[in-house]
Amino acid sequence: MVPLGQERPPAEAELSRIIEIASKATADFIVSKVPRDFLEGFNVNIEVMDPQSLLISVDVDVEVTDGDAKSLADEASQYCLNILDSLISMHLRGQLDGRSDSEIIGSIQEESRGSGGSSPKP
Repeated sequence: MVPLGQERPPAEAELSRIIEIASKATADFIVSKVPRDFLEGFNVNIEVMDPQSLLISVDVDVEVTDGDAKSLADEASQYCLNILDSLISMHLRGQLDGRSDSEIIGSIQEESRGSGGSSPKP
């Protein structure tokens, strides 16, 4: 059962906002995991394959001078998928309207810290 609220898939503009927020949160996650001296660059690519069924592809590339870039990219990809799940759930409950992107990201990150893990839960 879908929680009360908007109870519909996000419209194109709403989905674009959700993707933008997820991308920003994933970038923050990567930067928080690697000292700036070791981070050469990263790319977060989120693609909507089917907006009606919310089929979304996430690809994260990370370049580091020291450490396991593949492991970090995998962890960041999973984090991004979890963020997307949280954001879509928030959308369905009507909890994105009237809130700034940074407020939403802060709320999700706070929930993540409260749960003791690196992955947010809706």
